[in-house]
Amino acid sequence: MKAVIVEETNFEPAYHNAKLVDIPKPELTEDGQALLDVHAVSFNHRDIWIRKGVYPIIVFDSVMGADGVGTIAEVKGNTSKHKVGDRVVVMPA
Repeated sequence: MKAVIVEETNFEPAYHNAKLVDIPKPELTEDGQALLDVHAVSFNHRDIWIRKGVYPIIVFDSVMGADGVGTIAEVKGNTSKHKVGDRVVVMPA
């Protein structure tokens, strides 16, 4: 799997790297969790602030891109109202 992560740099003023990396497939550990095939993701002001080092409580090597769209690839347990193949929008707010 591929992801864009934020990588710490020593630039002054701060402007951290956005880097495309390979990551392992996440494991679903709790009922109701879903794994998505992401089709598109947006990078917005939040991601700019992260790169500038002014967004609070960001851990380096975190995956960037908070908003996105895709389809459900896998669901853990039977407690979710969503099923494999459903189209979804991810928009934490």
